[in-house]
Amino acid sequence: MLQDYSPNHSVTAHSNVDSDPQRSLADGSSKTFRILLTGISIVAVVLLVAAGLLLQILGLHESYVSSGYLITSAPLGPTITIAHACSMVVSLTVPLVLGLAAYRLSRDWMAASHNGTDNRPTPFQLGMLMNVLYGANLTSLWSASGFMLGFGSASKAQPLRKPRMLRSAVIVAAFYLTLAYTCVISESWLSATSESVPFPRQGAYTGLIPQLTRQLNQTMCDANANIAVDIPYPELAPLCGMRVAGTGNGYGASEPEGIRTINNASALNSVAFADNQTALIVPATALMPTNIAFTASTYGVRSTCQSITSKCIDPSNPGPDAFLAINCSALTIFNFALPTTGDPQPFGVLNSSGQVFEPTDYRTVDTNPFNFAGLVNSYSYVIEYEEFTNNTGFFAHGESGAWNVLLCSATVVSATYRYTNGSYSMLSATPADVNMTKRITTMIGTDEFATRVPDAVEGIGLVSGDYVSSFSRELSRELIGMSASIYEPGPTIDLVQFMPGIGAKLQLVPLTILLVCLLIYSLTILPMTMLAATGSRSIPYVTLARERIINPLTVIHSAFEHIDARRTWTNDPEKLFSTAKEEDRLNVGPMLTDDGAITFGISRRRPA
Repeated sequence: MLQDYSPNHSVTAHSNVDSDPQRSLADGSSKTFRILLTGISIVAVVLLVAAGLLLQILGLHESYVSSGYLITSAPLGPTITIAHACSMVVSLTVPLVLGLAAYRLSRDWMAASHNGTDNRPTPFQLGMLMNVLYGANLTSLWSASGFMLGFGSASKAQPLRKPRMLRSAVIVAAFYLTLAYTCVISESWLSATSESVPFPRQGAYTGLIPQLTRQLNQTMCDANANIAVDIPYPELAPLCGMRVAGTGNGYGASEPEGIRTINNASALNSVAFADNQTALIVPATALMPTNIAFTASTYGVRSTCQSITSKCIDPSNPGPDAFLAINCSALTIFNFALPTTGDPQPFGVLNSSGQVFEPTDYRTVDTNPFNFAGLVNSYSYVIEYEEFTNNTGFFAHGESGAWNVLLCSATVVSATYRYTNGSYSMLSATPADVNMTKRITTMIGTDEFATRVPDAVEGIGLVSGDYVSSFSRELSRELIGMSASIYEPGPTIDLVQFMPGIGAKLQLVPLTILLVCLLIYSLTILPMTMLAATGSRSIPYVTLARERIINPLTVIHSAFEHIDARRTWTNDPEKLFSTAKEEDRLNVGPMLTDDGAITFGISRRRPA
């Protein structure tokens, strides 16, 4: 058993050298600093390369996630190089980390030596321990793991109980080697699945700044307000000239641009849908510069419709040859019934009584949002008498066709949107003032509005099964599109230009695994460093014991070097050896032992 290593123990031989515990503790201060420096440096380097990878992908370049991939404007070559550096740093520092773990193991070994417990290795077990800590590779780990689990002849030939320190060394080595190889595999996976892709970069727009906002033409509104008052038709003043009394066709000045806009034939305006399905009045495609992104304001309409046919009919009542009876008054806000009351085919905004406004009354609409209702007849959905067609809302009624009663809620909004790569993202939308509602709804009175919307989505329910959503979109598009004549261009916000560039397409799974491994690796090293530093500072000789399980030079010294007591107390294994002479050269091969037996090994003796 080893002698007591406590600070109060005095060493009889060479007490004035490094065997003195007090001096050992003093030297421990500098060793503690080196331990802390090593651990912190490892963590710093690992976090530095991980931060460099994130900075390369997310900080210095633009990026977005799509279908399990991270698309970034960062070039593929430098990005993969940094990822490779991440895995390489982990692989290279595993031996250093196991060297830090050896401080705690050495402390446990010294404590067991002092107390006489079984946490002490046999010569074979010590060799296995050194193999794990110094080798730091799969071969040594596999050998030690098999020995610990009782596999192989070595385990049977070494029946003594395995020390806890050997088990700890195997677990620590397995943990960090697993992290290291996971980093290598994930980095290889990332490299194999990544590819270069086009990624335009944003820059300042060059040239004349286009006016892409659509704002109300207040000059037109003011001029027509004066005309309306002079006629006098003061109720037409808010309409900005969209409907002018006393001119024959009251919509003659505004209807042509509206028709061109909804037919995608206008050179000034068009209608586009934002990501929340709001129909926006926007510049014509021909006016849009290529490869740009900008923020702009405009007006739009958002409609939400539902089919109320089932609430307006009694399928068991009319026969195949009878006229379809409709009565929505009892269960809905649409106050309409056939054949006894109302227009045979109502289509428009509802007033407070639940009836459709007359065309000349739309200028009196005074709510936003407003209710819209329509009775639609179609021959596309005719199947059998007295049956609904799937979930379209159409009810088939013999030669009368199929009928659908729709009730909608529409809102006119003042919107701010972001245009990028052909798509419109809604940033904000607030209900517009009632005058805007009057301007937009008055165009329902134009010719054929009641047929254009149904005709545009005729039969779509047979293709998609969702007639109501298509009707809602088309209603919104026509309402805002027909008001196109009252808008003028305005300045855009945050206009940027996209320039051609090449980026990288990185698969998210291996990238995430790599970054998580780097984080776990860094976080677990810190407590190990603190334990190593604490042990080396508080307990003498820990650094000496640590060299005996981490450095092969100490084993060679113990086995073959001339023993010099004074040299054995150094922390530098290279200083253990005295000046070699010619006769100190070692031989390997069969040789005679002192008892006359022939053995094979290493010795200063010549082979037999």
